[in-house]
Parts: sequence; structure tokens; C-alpha cells
Amino acid sequence: MHFLLFGKTIPVYALTGHEEIGMLENMNLFKTYLELENYEIKDLDLLTGNGKVPEDCACLIVASPKKDFAVVEADSIKEYIKKGGNILWFTNSYSAEGETPNIKSVLDEYGVTIRQDGVILEQDTSKMVMESPDLIIPQVGYTEASQNVSNILLFDSGKLEFVEQEKLSELGVTKTDILTSSENSFFRTNLNLGLLGCSETNGEKLESSVLGALLEKTVEAESEDENVTSKLIVYANNLFIQDYPIQLGSGSMSAIGFYNNRDLGLNSTSYLAEVEDAITIRKGVESTQYTATEVQNRIIKIIIFSVPVIIIILGIVIWQLRRRKK
Repeated sequence: MHFLLFGKTIPVYALTGHEEIGMLENMNLFKTYLELENYEIKDLDLLTGNGKVPEDCACLIVASPKKDFAVVEADSIKEYIKKGGNILWFTNSYSAEGETPNIKSVLDEYGVTIRQDGVILEQDTSKMVMESPDLIIPQVGYTEASQNVSNILLFDSGKLEFVEQEKLSELGVTKTDILTSSENSFFRTNLNLGLLGCSETNGEKLESSVLGALLEKTVEAESEDENVTSKLIVYANNLFIQDYPIQLGSGSMSAIGFYNNRDLGLNSTSYLAEVEDAITIRKGVESTQYTATEVQNRIIKIIIFSVPVIIIILGIVIWQLRRRKK
């Protein structure tokens, strides 16, 4: 179903009720960018109302829930999946508090586990920023959701693990990697060993890990209707799409403003909402805080105040000259 109609907004729901990262708090920029592209963002609490994902939901956003879903909530999301519903899922490392069996039961529908009990660390200096192995630039794989996206910056990312290919096939799931770390990266669960200037130790294996993936699940129709496909785009990181400020000298930039972070989030949403025409590279509108020096400040003031005066004087002179010629 294509939701982009002239004069209509595209309904996207953000799951709430489990201490998720709020769209109005730490993901406000992402929300604003979505609204600029004609999406209407609504909060969804499955324990209120009729307890179901609304029929008009073009995409369900799940952003780092800390608490487990209730059984009825998990069942509601599974019902949404059976109807061909699409989900965009972000998770930060160590975001969940305790075991989350009902969240796991939803992700099991796609054969994926989000490892948030550790952090991916890079040893390839060309794949990190500011010599920080936890600030990594992953490889971007080609999918319709990531086309035209070249560089992404992830912050303290977890990783994704999947059931065997045979089991994925039994689930009717096709997996396509979107983000992967280099073969010189490893997953550290013992943070007492530190993050900076580190190398792998016993039990830590250098290998490429999947950090973001597109999972397409074919759901068999219960009646004579055609089968439907439910899509899940899942990232083992949430910080990259947040407003979280990153210091850059005397200024700062929100995490979502780095590289193509914003574009990946928006393109993923557009793909899941079946608004393929909106998948593109957008002009940057991210701003940074900047403090001018005293000399620069004087120059700026001179330009602001003197240029208009010069234009006015030139206008008067030209007007007088033309008047005399008459």
C-alpha cells in the first residue's frame, strides 16, 4: 500500500510505555525531519485504546525500550506483523533493564537477536572517528532503504545475531545486511577493560559484525488472499539518529547531523512506509553552534550595517544623476 497521496500525511506511530527514547525529547530532530517530508508522528501506547496497532500505521517505530512488553502488547505487534505491518527498530547498548522475553518473542518472528550487552570496537583507523574505536564508520550495504547513503557514524553500537539460514527460511525471512563493521572489529562485553586504545583480549574475536539489517518476512495468508510481506529494519544503535550533541572544538553537532545519519533514518522510514519516491540524499540543514572571534565579530557587524547604507547611498546618487539628465 502506498500512503503518499496529494494533500495527505503519512501516519507513523512511535511505540511508548516502556521508557523508550521519546520523539519529542532526544529524537526531536528526526521527528521534525519526518514531518517536513509529510509524515505525521503519533505516540502509540498498546495498553490504552483498543490495544491494537492502528490500521493506518504505515510504519511502527520502536526506539530502545527499557522495559519489556506486556504479553498482550507483544501479541498485538505480532498480529500487526501477520497483516504485513512494517517496523523500524533502534536499540542502544545497555538500554534494556533486565530480561525482555516478550520483546524477544517479537524479534524471534524475524529470527534476529539484538546484542546490547556490549559495544563494537574498531581497530581499523580508517573506520573510526577522532581515533575512538567506539565511534565507528560501518560499511553500508546496498538495499532500497540505504541507496545513495555512503557514510554513517555509529556511537557505542551493539550488534545483531541471527538464527541459521535454514531457520530463517522456515520463518519465511530474507535477510539483507545494511551496516557491518570491518573484519578488524570485535565485540566487548566487559567494559572494565576500557574502550580507548584497546585491542582484543582472550574470548574476543576479530570479525565483521552486522549492525543494521533489513528482514523481509513472507506471511502466509489465512484465507484465499495473497501472501503479504512484513518488513523489519533493525539497527543495533539508536544514538546515531538522536539529538545527542557531539563536541567539535568550540562548537557541537547533533549525532543525527553526521555524514548520512539523517538520510539513513529517513530513507529507512520511507522504504517501510512504501514511499520510495522520498528515498534520496537531502540537502544538509543541520546547524552547529559557533562562537566568532572579536575580529570576526567586527567584520560581520561592518558587513551587516555598512553594506545596506552603501546600497542606499548609491541609489540616491544614481537617482540624482538621472534626474539631472532630464
